[in-house]
Amino acid sequence: MEGRFFKAIRLLVVTTIIIIVGVFCIKKVSNSLEQKKYEDLKADLLLIQAKVKTIKGKADVSGNKDNYLGAKISENENNDLKDFLRYIKIKDEDFESFYVLSKVDFDTMNISDELKNAEDNEFIVNYDSSEVIYKKGIKVDGKVKYKISEINEKKLPKYWIIYNRVEVQK
Repeated sequence: MEGRFFKAIRLLVVTTIIIIVGVFCIKKVSNSLEQKKYEDLKADLLLIQAKVKTIKGKADVSGNKDNYLGAKISENENNDLKDFLRYIKIKDEDFESFYVLSKVDFDTMNISDELKNAEDNEFIVNYDSSEVIYKKGIKVDGKVKYKISEINEKKLPKYWIIYNRVEVQK
């Protein structure tokens, strides 16, 4: 009888340990996948931004802004896009500078094969400031961010170690 009791306890302990390790592994894999998705999306935004800068440079040299790709937000009938831009604090008078990109535009830019998250009407660009906006947003440090300038913000450490001295940043 005692042998069965100890076997049952041993089985319970081993099962509990396996469950704890399994939960830990699942959480770790989930975090890794989320980090990979974040890095892929950030790479897509940077790729689009680089292409936007190239197109802007060519337009500046030729003096022809007709080469800008995408549909102008100011001329777009889609009020959802305009409401979204207002939500992220872009003024109505600035809508003239923003363009929404489609898959066809990505094909024209020759970057559709490199983009991992290319969906129609999810990316909005401003050729003047080279700002790229992802409509779905990316959760960074518990906050949803939409602009590449917000996503790329560097967090400054609270303490800087300089020449073996610790300086507190205020």
